[in-house]
Amino acid sequence: MGAIGSSTLIFADSHLITWSGTLTIANWNGSITGGGADELFFGYSDFALTPDQLSDVIFTNPAGLTGDYQARILVTGEIVPVPEPAMVALLASGGLLLAGLALRRWRRRTISA
Repeated sequence: MGAIGSSTLIFADSHLITWSGTLTIANWNGSITGGGADELFFGYSDFALTPDQLSDVIFTNPAGLTGDYQARILVTGEIVPVPEPAMVALLASGGLLLAGLALRRWRRRTISA
């Protein structure tokens, strides 16, 4: 069972079904690496949707992001938004900066001791 305010929605494997239209997911609050408060699954593998079906899934204003984002399917069948390459680079550089600052602080403590 998920935490309060979370949701998990599981659809059947749909790669053999013809789709029409766009599936728009608004205000999703999951993780771009999978898991998180909100989870959306199609089947249980990354073969549960065709590339054409996947291109018809749009995330609008997903957690921490503003705008519309294409979707990708993880090996678990979970669908997550794909941030723009610039956003991924920004998130990665921010993480590296924080790691570097933490390492520097740890070294100062070790040398001082």
